[in-house]
Amino acid sequence: MKGVSKRLLGALLMVCWSSFLPAQDAGEQALDAHKRALDEERHANQLKRSATEESRADLGKPVEHKRDAALCERSRQYAQMACGAPYSGRSRSARCTEAKMLLQQDC
Repeated sequence: MKGVSKRLLGALLMVCWSSFLPAQDAGEQALDAHKRALDEERHANQLKRSATEESRADLGKPVEHKRDAALCERSRQYAQMACGAPYSGRSRSARCTEAKMLLQQDC
């Protein structure tokens, strides 16, 4: 009787084990399909984001304008008058700061 129950138990284990393996494979396939779908969605979102960023690339560039030599020279002279000698009291004034900004903007 013990031999029969051992064989029966062994057969039962084989049946359970063989039914478990396809279920495990199906679970892995479903997980792989889900991962692929997420990767495809992520890739599509990234392409959309890249297109949006490329369209916005023009917004960050400074506007190019022709340099006016006479205007630049006047701004330089104004900065020299407003700031005086380096490290002087006038060189730290608000007027000097404004003149330097105008000089940078014009030239």
